[in-house]
Amino acid sequence: MSKIIEMLIELNNQGYSREELKESVISVLTPYFDHPEVLDDYWTSCDILSVFEYFIRYGYNEDFLNGLRNVLEIFKEGRIKNTDALFSILTYNEAQKNYLQQENKMWTVRQYDYELDNGNDLYKTVMDLFQHIKKAIEIGAKPYIFELLATIKLTTTSKCDYSRVLKMKLGVAVMSIIDQNKLLTELMIPPLKIKLSDWRNIAAHESYCIANNNQIVCTNKDDSDVFILSLDDLIDYTHKIIRTINIFSIGRCIFTYDNISELAAYQQKDEKQQGQLIRNEILEHRLRASFLSQSFFLDTLEISENTATAHLVDLLNNGTLVGEKIRDRYIHSSQFLFPLWQNYRKRLLQVFYYNSKKTVCFKTSVIGDVCSKYNSGEENLDYFAKNVIFEHTQADQS
Repeated sequence: MSKIIEMLIELNNQGYSREELKESVISVLTPYFDHPEVLDDYWTSCDILSVFEYFIRYGYNEDFLNGLRNVLEIFKEGRIKNTDALFSILTYNEAQKNYLQQENKMWTVRQYDYELDNGNDLYKTVMDLFQHIKKAIEIGAKPYIFELLATIKLTTTSKCDYSRVLKMKLGVAVMSIIDQNKLLTELMIPPLKIKLSDWRNIAAHESYCIANNNQIVCTNKDDSDVFILSLDDLIDYTHKIIRTINIFSIGRCIFTYDNISELAAYQQKDEKQQGQLIRNEILEHRLRASFLSQSFFLDTLEISENTATAHLVDLLNNGTLVGEKIRDRYIHSSQFLFPLWQNYRKRLLQVFYYNSKKTVCFKTSVIGDVCSKYNSGEENLDYFAKNVIFEHTQADQS
C-alpha cells in the first residue's frame, strides 16, 4: 500500500472530514503556488495529494524545502525568459511519452521495500541498496534532469533544442547544470558531494566491495578516486538520493499545476495513446487516492472491453444516514463517473455505492459519449448531469 493511501485511510479513521483535509492541503501547499486558487479545483487529484503527503513525510526538512525552492526558481526563471519555449518543453510529445514509460517503471521501483537486515547478510543488503540507487536515478531522476537543464538553457540563451538535450549522457547533463551553479546540493549529495550520475555509475558497474572490517569501499571513475562508507552511511545516502528525486518530481508537479490552464493550450493531443501507456496499477492508484480524499474507499474496480465499474464504500455512512444526508452522498458518488471515463475511456461508466457495512444502496451510470462531449467543451456540466442515470437498489432503505 502506498504512503498516500495509508495517510488518507489513517486520516479517515481518525475522523478528519473532507473539509478539514481540504483546508490542510491548501494551507500547506499555498506558499509554493503563485496561483493558489488552482488548489481549490485540484486538491483531490492524486498528484496534489501525493505532494501534500511528501510535505508531511519530510516534516518540513530544510534540505527538502530549499531543494524544492531551487527547482521552482529554475522553472519560474525559464517562464520569465521565454514562456512559449518553456511550455513547449514541458509538453514536448516525445518527452511526455518517455515520462509515462518511465513512470510505469518507477512504479515498480517505488513498490520495492528493500530489507535492511537480509538475515544479517551484509553483501545482499549492500547489493540491494545499490540496485535501488541505480534504478531510482536511471528511471526516476533522468527525465527531470534533462528537463531542468533545458529550462536552464532558456535562461541563458533564450532558446534550447530540447531534442538534443534528450540525447545527452546523464553525466554530461548533470555537469552542465552544476557548471551553471544550479542545484548543487541536489546533484552533489552531501557530505561527500558525489554527483548523482556518479552514484548511478558506481551502482551500475558494481564498483564497490566489502572490506574485512565490513566497510563498503566505493571506486568512483578510477582507482585513485575511492571513498569508504559504513552501512549506515549508505542507507543515509540512499534516502538523500530518493529525496532529491522526489524534490524534482514535486517541483515539476507544483509548477505544472500552477500553470495548468496555460499549459493546456500547448498540450499535444494524443490522449488515447497516452492512456494506453499508463499501467493499470497507476490508474487505479490515482482513483483510489482521489476517492479517499472524499471519504470513499475504492473496494473493487472492474474494467472490461466496453465498461468501467467502480464499487465504492462510503466511510462516512455506517448504515444510519437517511434523507438529504444520504442523498448528498449518492450524488457525490456520481461525480466519480467522469474521472472513470478520463482514465479508461469506456462506452459505459458505472459507480456502485455501498455503506460501510457493504450494503448496496445506489448505482449511477453514464454513457462514455456524454463524458467525451463534456470533456471537449461541446456540452456543459448541466448536460452531463442530466444524462447521469440514478438507480435505487432493493437494499436502499432511505
